[in-house]
Amino acid sequence: APGPQQNPEQLSNLMAHMMQLMAGGNQNQPPEQRYAAQLDQLATMGFVDREANIRALQATLGDVNAAIDRLLQQR
Repeated sequence: APGPQQNPEQLSNLMAHMMQLMAGGNQNQPPEQRYAAQLDQLATMGFVDREANIRALQATLGDVNAAIDRLLQQR
């Protein structure tokens, strides 16, 4: 019998978290530094509310695509 269905967003978040831990787990850095590259990506795409972007990135463990989905749902 097949296993339980995986939510793709949960799997994506888990993978992002695992990659972050393997990359040194920069958990001691403030989110502005930890997600600097992702924040730049979001700003380039027109997401200019930096605080909302940081909250979305924290909730998605730095996954830009999932953060965009969250930000669009909040509009």
